[in-house]
Amino acid sequence: MKVTAILQGRLGSTRLPGKVLLPLAGKPVIVHVYERIKHCMSIEKIIIATTTNKRDEAIVRLFENLGVTIFRGSEEDPLDRFFRAATKYNLQHIVRIMADCPVVDPNVVDAVITYYFKGNYDFCYLGGEFPSGLDVTVFSYPTLKKAWKNQDDYLIENISHHICKSIPSFVG
Repeated sequence: MKVTAILQGRLGSTRLPGKVLLPLAGKPVIVHVYERIKHCMSIEKIIIATTTNKRDEAIVRLFENLGVTIFRGSEEDPLDRFFRAATKYNLQHIVRIMADCPVVDPNVVDAVITYYFKGNYDFCYLGGEFPSGLDVTVFSYPTLKKAWKNQDDYLIENISHHICKSIPSFVG
């Protein structure tokens, strides 16, 4: 099964504007995240999803120089941005990674993906006792489309519990 990671990042954060491009050990935070995700055995492709806002040109330039696929969409509606990116690139299974999580663990991401497929889930995320910063969510395109069509007030990680499954804390 093809699995694509969408690395979501923008510079318009209200709490710490520009945080994804702040330097960390000599590189922007988002580059650390990207490089860590490249080590995932289960992920075939990585797409950077940012906004159409002019200030996000810096993210686009950074990843264009690395030859990475970029998608630009709504700043106000990240669900729409995800849906349109998934639709444009005909994605089947999507991994959502936040660009401000530089300690995301490729082994944990692979474990969540494995759990998602083993359980034949529509939606799976890392929860429980795992700290923030290891965030990973896996979902199918039909689940994303359903959330987008219904225009739920939730971001994709909060889709109703009947289609959600949190990976148990013993994995990792």
